[in-house]
Amino acid sequence: MYSFSKYKDQYKSNLRLALPVVLTQLGQILTQVADNLMVGRYGGDDPVPPYRSAGRCSSSFSSPPSASRWA
Repeated sequence: MYSFSKYKDQYKSNLRLALPVVLTQLGQILTQVADNLMVGRYGGDDPVPPYRSAGRCSSSFSSPPSASRWA
């Protein structure tokens, strides 16, 4: 039978290790949402080009060059 108390120390260690990564990801998501909200105001009749350029910029700056799809 599974016992939570048996693995409690491992869960604490994993959470302590993963928390900075999770907070960084949330910060990047909030930054991209704020960028899209600001860019959306300049879209005019066709909002696709501003969103496309904002997506390219955020994906190329937030990922390493080898993993970027725009590199």
